[in-house]
Amino acid sequence: MEMKERFFEEAKKESHLSDYHGQHIGAVAVYKDKFILARAHNTLKTNPTQYFYNRYRADERNNIMSKPARAHAETNLYRKIRYLDIDFSDVVVYIYRELKDGSLALSAPCKSCEHILERLGVRTVCYTVDNGYMERKFYPKKA
Repeated sequence: MEMKERFFEEAKKESHLSDYHGQHIGAVAVYKDKFILARAHNTLKTNPTQYFYNRYRADERNNIMSKPARAHAETNLYRKIRYLDIDFSDVVVYIYRELKDGSLALSAPCKSCEHILERLGVRTVCYTVDNGYMERKFYPKKA
C-alpha cells in the first residue's frame, strides 16, 4: 500500500468516529510523510475556534455566524497540533469523506478551514473527490 493510501485509510477510520448527523469527515496530520501527528473528525460539539474562523465563510446569502459553530475535522486537528514546535510546511493534512453508500465525496477544506491551515503554515492538503484524491498546495501570502 502506498503511503498516501495508508494515510487516507487512517483518515477514513477517523471519519467513522464522527457523531455529526450529516457528513462524516476525518483528517490526519502527517509529518514529513513518515508519521501521523494527530487525528480528528467533525463533531456536533460547538467550538469557539470554529466560531472565530467561520467569519471567513460568511457572506450575505449565508448567515453562518448565527448558527452553532459545529467543529470541523480540520479545526479539531488544528487544536491538537497548533502548539507543536515544528515546521508546519513539512506537514501534509489528509481529509477523507464518503457518502452513506461508501463512495468517495469531495472533502476540500471550506474557507474557514483553509484559513486555519494556511495560518498554521501547512502547505499541502490532500482530500477526497468523487473519483479519488486531489492534492492542493498553499503558498505563503506576500506581506
